[in-house]
Amino acid sequence: MNIIKEQQGGYSFTKGLERAKARLAYCEEGLSVETAARIIDAMERRGVTRSELARRMEVSPAYVTKILRGHANLSLESLAKVAFVLDLKWECLLIPPRTPKSVSCP
Repeated sequence: MNIIKEQQGGYSFTKGLERAKARLAYCEEGLSVETAARIIDAMERRGVTRSELARRMEVSPAYVTKILRGHANLSLESLAKVAFVLDLKWECLLIPPRTPKSVSCP
């Protein structure tokens, strides 16, 4: 584990990470990255290229690139399109965190 020791107003990586995890943006980014990873995995398993996914979804290849980089704010409609064209089923689980103080996002 990388730990930067705090010295007179210095920076602690672990404390900074814990502060980041307590913010909504951390959770949003985690969901975007996890969603992109799952889409990429499904594409690889099915032999679908980025351009083929764009064609099937009737969107631009640039938009697919944005999705796969985790930079798209995906709507339910876009998620449904991805699932439909890749013959997938989306499941979303909202579960309580492991401990009362933890934030449990991907």
